[in-house]
Amino acid sequence: MTLRTILTISLVIIVGIIFLKALRKILSFILMLFLLYFAYYTFFTYPGAVSFGLFRKTFSISSYKIDTEEFDEAKTYNFDPPLTVGDYEINSIKCTKQGPTKICDAEGQKQSN
Repeated sequence: MTLRTILTISLVIIVGIIFLKALRKILSFILMLFLLYFAYYTFFTYPGAVSFGLFRKTFSISSYKIDTEEFDEAKTYNFDPPLTVGDYEINSIKCTKQGPTKICDAEGQKQSN
């Protein structure tokens, strides 16, 4: 093994380590942005609070797919016919504002099949 081969191998290893560290930093930054957006949407926007209120009652991730644009102020919303999320029927949602956050509580019952 010559000195040139050893230097080439060590250079490739050093460049690879630097590249992988940079890639890890970039992916960590992207994950942080994603988590910050989720926290902002869930806790500081009204549609996010409504979706989170439904999720808290039903534990069904599909509650985030419900269109909540019509819920723009804090009051009780009654659904007729009830919203169906998983095995639950949601009859009403009541949201209140506490400081900068909006907290929603959904009322409903489990479907009987």
